[in-house]
Amino acid sequence: MPGETPARNHPCPCGSGKKYKHCCLHKSTVARAIAPRPMPHSPPPGILYEDDVDQLSNRALDAIEAKRYQEAEQLCQQLLRHFPTIIDGHDRFAMLREAQGRFGEAADHYRRALQLVAQAPDDYAPELVTLFQQRRQQALEKSNPPQ
Repeated sequence: MPGETPARNHPCPCGSGKKYKHCCLHKSTVARAIAPRPMPHSPPPGILYEDDVDQLSNRALDAIEAKRYQEAEQLCQQLLRHFPTIIDGHDRFAMLREAQGRFGEAADHYRRALQLVAQAPDDYAPELVTLFQQRRQQALEKSNPPQ
């Protein structure tokens, strides 16, 4: 709904492609009042947390925007390997494939992201579902242009 603050893990409404908490959340006065508390101890080796997803996801986006596609590919693979039930890996892979002009593959990654959303619909905003459906349709149209 217009005027509502997005959830921390949703895409930023500014359109950057980053999660709200890593983009415009810090600009909110409410966000400054609710600063995250540091973890009381270090995570055990090999355990990855939500911030790890965000860091990998944002690094992949930065690499795509800088046209460092090999680096972006590796980061996307890490996202899928370490966080297979989170949409970020497929979202970033779709963005990478679009940047590479591989629209059929991009559409497939959007489809896979939508499948993950369908498994946990309460975790995602309806606007995100609509956005992914639109991006998938656009990628399909670009992969099969009218003759």
